[in-house]
Amino acid sequence: MPQIVSNTVQVHIAVFDINNEPKYLVLQRSGQSKLYPNVWQVVTGKIKKGETALTTAVREIIEEINIKPKKIWVAPYVTTFFDAKRDLINLSPVFGALINKNQKVKLSQEHQAFEWLSYKEAYKRLFLRTHKEGANIFHNYIVNGKSIGLFEIKGF
Repeated sequence: MPQIVSNTVQVHIAVFDINNEPKYLVLQRSGQSKLYPNVWQVVTGKIKKGETALTTAVREIIEEINIKPKKIWVAPYVTTFFDAKRDLINLSPVFGALINKNQKVKLSQEHQAFEWLSYKEAYKRLFLRTHKEGANIFHNYIVNGKSIGLFEIKGF
């Protein structure tokens, strides 16, 4: 019987361009990756022992793109996926982050490319259903939402 665990996070990252339009970061996994080579995704990561989901989200942003976020939100959504290899049903909290537009993305070896895209373009580019759903929630509830302050995590 599969176990239910929560040991991963998903993080969507946005920046506002010179026209104050949101752009969303999508990352292409390395072609050498054992899991989902060349797939376009958002920042994801495993929660280490002793970490909270929030500290994992911030750590993963820094590890994967070498930028500390300016703001971070917890999205009102949890993704689910099944890990057949480990027989686990995984529940992943979803976060959103804003970075300054003048910060430069520096990819880790886990990824080979990145792009800043409009919401519609990012949604089309993302491969996994859970990433598409997370992008939708981040875009509609936080970036374009009227209750943006409701989900913001202060002093992270």
